[in-house]
Amino acid sequence: MNKMKALKLLWLADRLHARMYGRTITGDCYKAMHNGPVASATRDILEYGITKSIKTEATTYLKSIEEDRYLFGSVGEVNYKVFSKTDIDCLDMVMETFGDQEEFQLSKLSHSFPEWKRWERELLEDSGRAFDIRHEDFFDSKTTGINKLFNQSPEQLQQSLEAFSGQLYKEKFDLAEDKAFNVLIYYAERLNALYLNKALLLLYIADETAVKQSGVPVTWMTYKAWRFGPIQEALYKQIRHAGDCKKLGLKNSQNDYVFTLTTDSGAHKGIIIKPKKSFDDSQFSDYDIDILDATIEKFGLFTTEQLSDQLRQDGTLWHKVVKEHHLQKQFDQKNNRSDYIIEFTDLLDTDFKKSAYEVAYQSYLMQANLI
Repeated sequence: MNKMKALKLLWLADRLHARMYGRTITGDCYKAMHNGPVASATRDILEYGITKSIKTEATTYLKSIEEDRYLFGSVGEVNYKVFSKTDIDCLDMVMETFGDQEEFQLSKLSHSFPEWKRWERELLEDSGRAFDIRHEDFFDSKTTGINKLFNQSPEQLQQSLEAFSGQLYKEKFDLAEDKAFNVLIYYAERLNALYLNKALLLLYIADETAVKQSGVPVTWMTYKAWRFGPIQEALYKQIRHAGDCKKLGLKNSQNDYVFTLTTDSGAHKGIIIKPKKSFDDSQFSDYDIDILDATIEKFGLFTTEQLSDQLRQDGTLWHKVVKEHHLQKQFDQKNNRSDYIIEFTDLLDTDFKKSAYEVAYQSYLMQANLI
């Protein structure tokens, strides 16, 4: 397949999904270039990630065509677990509508869209330049007449734009925390007598596992190196100090995440959490759910102490932070907490994972209205 054509089809699918559902499929950042909008990280993968001389995770799925540097081919099956149903629907609609057009036809078409026209004069003056596309232009109502795929109503466009920009989260929970609480609900629904500290350690394991495998965590939470392991401080404090059966101090006006807290004074001791709200899978991909299920299957029967021991072994990220900042002496003196962050970026051992992490993080920031 021609690389330019693939990039244009991907842009159209991202654009369509954003207008219909308030998020892009890829989370990639777009540039306005001479031949139209381009997904930046995806372009890098096609240009540099599938060359014969470089072995990356992209080569598991794609290959370059030696006879023609503008073409690439497929060598692996599609991993459908990373896509939602709406992702697939939009990809199919774009292929059905635009799949028979050649790359320069698609390039010419892209020049009709506001995200490119915003930079038209500059690009005509210097075709070698590239400009950051403003994602709000994806929701411009002027494109409704270009093709029927983009004939969304003004009401739908406004709703999608608000969801995309994070306006719906104003005075509500941060996206990462919102998703993390949902993970705790998922665990609590499947594990008997789930203790708070165990739940938080399982949350960390899920994020770490996802980064190791794909370069992208499940929740984007940050974790600190405490005496008993990696802990998400904000969640710990909000649950730990919520009081008996009281609503958590959430900013979410709908109080989506409310736990019943029970203090176990028996042999194990600790706070048992039980959700009052069912798990909401709308925030999660099939891959996310697989990670959560695998975490439960492997570690669900571990005690809090066993999980703590597992995560503090030599060579773990926790151990690295403790060693680098000489925290063990502090912990030995029963000073159980530190403000040192455990960096998941240390797990990004391939260019593909680094690129995936960067793209997904930028997408998270935009959806959380942080950039």
